Amino acid sequence: MKAYTYLIGWSKLNKWYYGVRYAKGCDSSELWISYFTSSKFVKTFRRENGEPDVIEIRKIFEDVKYAQRYEKRVLQFLKVTSSIKWLNEGVSGYPGGWNRGHPTSEDTKQKIALRHKNKKRPDWVREKLKIGAEKRNMSIKHGRWACNEIEEIQIYDNKLPSGFKYGRLIGIGSDKKNQVIEMLDKGIIYQTICDSVGVGMGTVSRIKKELYSS
Repeated sequence: MKAYTYLIGWSKLNKWYYGVRYAKGCDSSELWISYFTSSKFVKTFRRENGEPDVIEIRKIFEDVKYAQRYEKRVLQFLKVTSSIKWLNEGVSGYPGGWNRGHPTSEDTKQKIALRHKNKKRPDWVREKLKIGAEKRNMSIKHGRWACNEIEEIQIYDNKLPSGFKYGRLIGIGSDKKNQVIEMLDKGIIYQTICDSVGVGMGTVSRIKKELYSS
């Protein structure tokens, strides 16, 4: 034996997982004795709901590649990525599921939430996200502009005051507009223009559109 497919299930909860196992020296007798699948979904679900009441060996193979193809066909037939009753994250060979490119269903969203439940991001991941946020002009350092009909303010805590909306006052003087145009001609990035001239991203974008449409 070189590989086998199996079915794990919590019948009372109608939750199931279909998988394939292949490794040097693997044997079907190991299932749920020393091998408990590699699925993070199954690990989380098992921790919260206890042991499954259905543990079945479905098919035994002498060829690993054939076993993998067989599992793929079964998962596609069962449409595991579009049903909440299946704990399978996706289908082998199709990152993110075989329905990639289509709107995410509520069932799939629940699967994603289950996978990330109680999961703390490592420090390096949080630092990388912080850097990315700064590049997208969402840094706490710069804040976000908001305005009402007569004044504009910068917000640093994402709490929008009553009567305000995100953005800058529409009207700017001709001097500032000329500065923006000059910096746009030089290929200077939006954030630098905003910081230097004291205007919002929307204003810079509108001026650029005017230039292209003229």
